Amino acid sequence: MQTGVGIIQFIIDQKIKDQEVEELTKTLIGEFQAQPRALIQHVQGLKQSLITLRSLQDPIQIGSIRQMLIAEFYKATAQIPENEKPLMIQIINRYVSVLAFDAANNLVLTDDEYVLRDACDHAQYH
Repeated sequence: MQTGVGIIQFIIDQKIKDQEVEELTKTLIGEFQAQPRALIQHVQGLKQSLITLRSLQDPIQIGSIRQMLIAEFYKATAQIPENEKPLMIQIINRYVSVLAFDAANNLVLTDDEYVLRDACDHAQYH
């Protein structure tokens, strides 16, 4: 459970709401009851990824990994209606809005990056 929360919070760079943790818990319980072995293998893979992500110290590397994960998730689920996407993706999408996607370079422009760029431009000219 904490692994999924940790991955989401790494990607969005903030804590998720208690209600979202409860949503994830209910979903995981249902998935475990349906396919326990598959879920355990999936969680073990995510857990190893989270350990690796949490060990990163370089802010540029952290930002690059976040960018890559958001782009991959966006590319993989762009054609799926929001309510049919995996819950982890739905939660990430509540916090990160993709404004543009460059498929050739696998890059996304998110609302946070746009706001940050706009704030920097504003500070530069005032």
